[in-house]
Formats: sequence, structure tokens, C-alpha cells
Amino acid sequence: GGYTWARVLASTPLWEARQHAIAFYDVMRARVVITAGTPSKTAGITPFQDVWSASVVDLGADASGDVVSAWTRSALPAKRSQHATVVYPDGEILVLGGLSAEPSTAVGANAVLRSVGGAAALAVDAARSASFENVVGERYGHRVALLRGTSIAILAGGKNGAAAFQNDVYC
Repeated sequence: GGYTWARVLASTPLWEARQHAIAFYDVMRARVVITAGTPSKTAGITPFQDVWSASVVDLGADASGDVVSAWTRSALPAKRSQHATVVYPDGEILVLGGLSAEPSTAVGANAVLRSVGGAAALAVDAARSASFENVVGERYGHRVALLRGTSIAILAGGKNGAAAFQNDVYC
């Protein structure tokens, strides 16, 4: 017993192949979201700024197998790669840390982005950005998880601005 995976897109003409992107389920808007990342080529490539989303209802292929038309594009306020995302039970979405450029020594995407008032778009949250920068500092390649049944997020690991691996935990 277990879960079964089903491919919904073998490939798509909509976006380039990528690495270091984040995908998550937005429960309040019943949609799948894929944010940014970098081209899956060589280092020195600038991260993407795009956000792709599709309603989970629209992800079931039609008779022709077409699910490409279900996806819509928007943009983050800045380019970002190796960031982390958490979705709270009330539907608030936070995007934390990341890189604004490659190679990995170029940190600078530490602005915290959040959905505003239930909106699908993400905008910079100045207060949370300042707190993140003061407490956590520059961070990329980290992971964030939400404690079950709570609104408490845990941030762990990743690398700092000096590209040194971290073994710390924040909540």
C-alpha cells in the first residue's frame, strides 16, 4: 500500500527546465504553485522570477491529454532560487530566503514574501524581512516545515552568506 504518482505533464512549452524551484499546494485557493528556481544548465545563470499556478481541478487532463492550458503565470517581486516556502492553515504563504543570483556566493534574496489578505500574489513583507535578516541572516538551501496542527514554522539548515553549511534551527 501507498500513494500512486501520476505524471500530469511530460514536458511543457510554458517554462524552461529548472532546478532549485519550490512547489507547494495552496489550500485556500486549491491550486498547485511552482516558484522560480534556476535554469538547469551551468552555474552563473540568473534565477527565474516566474510563478506558475494551476487549479487542482484543472490538472486532470481533458480527452486530448492537454493540461498545459490550465497553468497561469505571474511573477515574484525579485528573482529567487534555493528559497523555502511555508503555507499556514489560514492560507497565508511565506517565501523565505534564497539566492538572487548564481553562483552560490551571491546571496541577496532574503526579503520575506507573503500572500497579502488572501490574495494569490506574493509581496515583500518589510517587518518580517527585517526580522529574518536580523535573526537568521542570509540563508539559502534551507528547509521550512509547519508543526502539525499549529501555526509554528521551523527553519533548519542550509547555507549562510559565506556558503558555509548550517546546522541550526529556528522557529
